Amino acid sequence: MSTARAAAALGTAGLVPFWGLAALAHLAPGIGLAYVALRAELTWGAVILAFMAGARWAMVLAAGGGALRQAGFALLALPALAAPFLPPLSGLALLAAAFAGLLAAERTATARTEAPAWYPRLRLWLTAGAIAALALAALAV
Repeated sequence: MSTARAAAALGTAGLVPFWGLAALAHLAPGIGLAYVALRAELTWGAVILAFMAGARWAMVLAAGGGALRQAGFALLALPALAAPFLPPLSGLALLAAAFAGLLAAERTATARTEAPAWYPRLRLWLTAGAIAALALAALAV
């Protein structure tokens, strides 16, 4: 299996908990399970955001990116530290904004030869899937 296909498969698998937890929050309103699903959504989103920011930071380091760019990508992981401890709606909004910010910061990864040509398209649809699931979860709040 090629690297691109493996990344797409793993990325898609990473979206399953986003969507499953968001759906669970809607299927069980009014009982504690909905709240647990929202807290789990925040935790999963934080884990994935930290992973993606760390992966991006590693690409910048490997490419010899300057200290300012390195610090910028490290800062993009900070919302992952806060989101699980915020009220659900605030945490979900913070995660969605951070995923969008990370995607915006990654726009030049291929042009800078920090990422393969297939990477931006993969990140776009995975980020869109994650943000859409976070929005669906927010509707359950």
